Amino acid sequence: ALKSMNVAAVGLTADDVQLGPGMVASLARLSGNKLISGSLSQSDLPSSLAKGPFLVGSASMRAGLISQRLSTQPVPPDKVAESLVEDAKQADKVPILLFDGNEEAAKTIAAKTRGLKLLVFRASSRPAERFEKVGDCVLISPSERGKFLVKLTWTGKEFKTPTVIELGPEHKDDPVATRLFKNY
Repeated sequence: ALKSMNVAAVGLTADDVQLGPGMVASLARLSGNKLISGSLSQSDLPSSLAKGPFLVGSASMRAGLISQRLSTQPVPPDKVAESLVEDAKQADKVPILLFDGNEEAAKTIAAKTRGLKLLVFRASSRPAERFEKVGDCVLISPSERGKFLVKLTWTGKEFKTPTVIELGPEHKDDPVATRLFKNY
């Protein structure tokens, strides 16, 4: 289903590691090797993936819990963001951070990390029709549980105002995703 949706990357969260390393390996395989995490000092998972003009990285506010479950050392989210921006500069890419954390922590990271262009964070509220910016970094949340799709347009220099689409019964389900969900 991720392949049919043209997903660039999936960030590892603390929830994903609850069942241990075997589950993480399964998630990586099932995602088509799109699972990433910069929160681990030593890992078989890539810290970022390139897609078009973008370099997508992932960090978690609960890096300590993730690293404990996977028997490695944590990397704090601000350090992940700094490394992502550096790697993006070297690759001539636009850095995007998928952040397993709240808006307040996202704002702190964005304020500390010059060069970060987009930071996607977790929130349970409806996605905003307009995004917030901290410096040059756009902050956005698609909300939880796949209820919304947030579409951003990249102009080549910046992101434009988002289009928020509420996913309801009027949108036809992807047949592959439906089959996978029923089997699950």
